[in-house]
Amino acid sequence: MAKRLFMGMAALGAVLAAPAYAQTALAAQTTAGTKVDEIVVTAQRREQRLQDVGIAVTALNGKAIATLGLKDSTDLTRVVPSLKLNAYTPSAVVFNIRGVSQNDFGDEQEPPVAVYQDDSYCSSFICSGFPMFDLQRVEALRGPQGTLFGRNATGGAVQFISNKPTKDFDAYAKVTYGSYNEAIEEGAVSGPLADNIQMRVSGMHDWGDGYLQNIIPGAASRGAENHYALRDIIEWQPVSGANVELEVRYARNPHENSAGMYSWEAAYVDQHVSAGQ
Repeated sequence: MAKRLFMGMAALGAVLAAPAYAQTALAAQTTAGTKVDEIVVTAQRREQRLQDVGIAVTALNGKAIATLGLKDSTDLTRVVPSLKLNAYTPSAVVFNIRGVSQNDFGDEQEPPVAVYQDDSYCSSFICSGFPMFDLQRVEALRGPQGTLFGRNATGGAVQFISNKPTKDFDAYAKVTYGSYNEAIEEGAVSGPLADNIQMRVSGMHDWGDGYLQNIIPGAASRGAENHYALRDIIEWQPVSGANVELEVRYARNPHENSAGMYSWEAAYVDQHVSAGQ
């Protein structure tokens, strides 16, 4: 009996010692230079570790966006669970989270899945589709999120956070080439303008032939790309502890063959005469 009790206590001591050994080994690895990556999000309107946020959120940092080849806001549906979309044009996009969406496409209507760019709310769905470039991270929050993001976030919210200006000079440029003669050019320049003023200018151009062949002789193919966008962010620290940010964005897709625009069509004959009566 005493022998069995001694063996049981020894086994229990070995089990209790295992976590302590694991913690010691982890501490040694951290001291040696091994670092566990942590994702910081602002899903609750303040910076927090993703592990500490009690919200169903999918976060992608800039490295993950580049690795996955995401070049447009609509590409998020490939990697974010329960996120779907309806795209009427390259810029007119309605996101769908957990089945909550907007079936109508009136330009003045606010969809129930909010889209934010650097805390700037996209009040119409016609500005929800845009190229992604020079981003720090993307956060997709599954709803409802009305407490923090208002009545327009019944289904959830999608936040796009750009890279901020740096106090030291920084720049990058890259070019990507793909199928259908698609070429993506992207770059950014960042640095100080004064001791308390920094600026970051970034831009991209995405051009490519259409992948839907038009059988009408002489007609251009559909689904072509010709996006270009610019972003300018200026940060100013007038006093210690204060930061004022000014951001200007511009994006355009002038290619007429990128998508079919939606338009009003009459449902019966002589509708103009009937309307006049």
